[in-house]
Amino acid sequence: MATLLIDHGNTNVKFALLENGQVKSCPRQGVEHLVDALALSDGDVWMSSVGDTVLRERIAGQCVGMARTCHRINIEQHTDKLTTRYDIQSMGVDRWLVLLGCYERNLYPCVVVDSGTATTIDLMNAQGEHEGGYILPGLSLAQSALTTNTCIPEQPELAQQVKIPMSTAETMNFSMPAATAALAEQCALSLANNATIILTGGGATALSTHMSSPVIQAEYLVFEGLAALANK
Repeated sequence: MATLLIDHGNTNVKFALLENGQVKSCPRQGVEHLVDALALSDGDVWMSSVGDTVLRERIAGQCVGMARTCHRINIEQHTDKLTTRYDIQSMGVDRWLVLLGCYERNLYPCVVVDSGTATTIDLMNAQGEHEGGYILPGLSLAQSALTTNTCIPEQPELAQQVKIPMSTAETMNFSMPAATAALAEQCALSLANNATIILTGGGATALSTHMSSPVIQAEYLVFEGLAALANK
């Protein structure tokens, strides 16, 4: 059996299993499959939660109902695991766990770009210390803001990247990924010549096409951070 790891984000609830020190995605994702995910695991549950409070309590209650202890991660209880200059009172726990996942994999110095509902860009120096970072609207949220607050209509999704957008559809599809990529690469240059850019989250693939430097795509960093705590 395995330990269940839960990532309760702003938009989705995702599950992974920690088995023999390895993180593996569950066959089914989404809170409607919580019971199935619990059935694949035994022992305590480890949860990152930044989403809706009601849903968070529902998840914790379901765990208790199946005789499981649910550890909801609080950064203040684990400050010995990762050195950060950021104000942890205002830091999302998922963001912190992504950085912990990178630290555990010795990926520093690095710039970590987590592209989801929001996009966060964080800098970790050569000593493995988190120096701070940036928060931007996620790729879809930024596009939605434009169509909601202007007369620009929604545009079709385009797969092929262009060097310079020559239509509204191209502009809407490629401007925010290009701007986010440019900021990430600027951060990498300011940090160290050998800083690695690490992409995670739902927008990672879209961002990767706009990067001029090599990147690492890491899908399970929140879960790897949770695993580091569950394995303590």
